[in-house]
Amino acid sequence: MALTGYLADYSLAEILQFIQQGSKTGLLSISIESNPAAKTAEVYEYTWFQNGRVVAHAKDLSTLGLISMIEKRNWVGAETSANLRVQSKTLTAPLGLHLKSINLIDVEQLRILFHAQVLQAVCSLFKLQNAKFHFDDRASVAHIKPEMTGMSVTAVEVSLLGMRSLKDWTYLECKLPAPEFGLQRLQESLPEYKLDSQEAQMFAAANGKLSISEIATKIGVSVRKAQEIAFRLTTVNLLKEIALDSPVLEQSLKKAPALANSISAISAIASSTKPKVSNSFLNNLVGFLKKQK
Repeated sequence: MALTGYLADYSLAEILQFIQQGSKTGLLSISIESNPAAKTAEVYEYTWFQNGRVVAHAKDLSTLGLISMIEKRNWVGAETSANLRVQSKTLTAPLGLHLKSINLIDVEQLRILFHAQVLQAVCSLFKLQNAKFHFDDRASVAHIKPEMTGMSVTAVEVSLLGMRSLKDWTYLECKLPAPEFGLQRLQESLPEYKLDSQEAQMFAAANGKLSISEIATKIGVSVRKAQEIAFRLTTVNLLKEIALDSPVLEQSLKKAPALANSISAISAIASSTKPKVSNSFLNNLVGFLKKQK
């Protein structure tokens, strides 16, 4: 079943969390109109997932992207390269592992390829604001062996990397948690993947008693920076936002029962309010969630 929407409505970080939580296998296509005013052709980015892990990325569906990267680095000769292009259609193992098995490249070169092909490329997608995405869990990864190094990374890990590299958070402002809200850990131990120092400090401070503003002071960052860190950790499901009790509000409620009812009603509305998404996207998402593997 296909899932389609716009990054303006549903952030890439949320999409990647959804793919990992469902251990999804499939193809995420992102289309970018390079020059809307001139109505130029769309540019596509393709990312393949297997059981919730990113296994390959390319800018087209030729399945020759990884071979081209190897050729540009002059890691193989012209004759070997020509043979690889012919053999690529019959590969039964990822190209990277195949080349390593015949001693054409080593482990360090594999890492370099994976970093450039997947990590850098996918992280750069976090800068996109108005692109359209399409995730198809029926798309097979069996035919993309020529685009695979044999290495992979969880969708959540690449999501954290992408959000850490993000300089402009303007389009995500509506999704940032409010400074007066608290944070609660969803697990007691640190995750298997590595958090940066500020993320680790926020994770440790998220005891359900301190507001994001107070945590910002505690770990020595601005409130806005703390909101961004909190968004990263809530998006990858390590923390959750919680409403904190306010002593000032409690005193007001005791003195004014009518006001208490009004505030309770407003709070209920506020806590249920989410960023707007299109009806078509919501319909697709509901159907997609029902089809859990």
